[in-house]
Amino acid sequence: DSELCTACEDCIERCQFNALEMKDDVCTVDRNFCFGCGLCITSCPSGALTLEQKDKVELIPPPKDDEAWRVKRAKAVQ
Repeated sequence: DSELCTACEDCIERCQFNALEMKDDVCTVDRNFCFGCGLCITSCPSGALTLEQKDKVELIPPPKDDEAWRVKRAKAVQ
């Protein structure tokens, strides 16, 4: 909820998937990287974030092991 976002960036620090960023002083979510763990929600002091169910076409299965996960994350950062 952009009206509730105070741009504190607590959620960005908490996100392990690099799915959040600030745009015009409002937190935005990249749904391609968000796995729906909810850690950002628990760190948001204003309650601006909520979980929403992704459509089935948006669901991406997680990597099969730690090495595959590290490779995927390294490619995303580049």
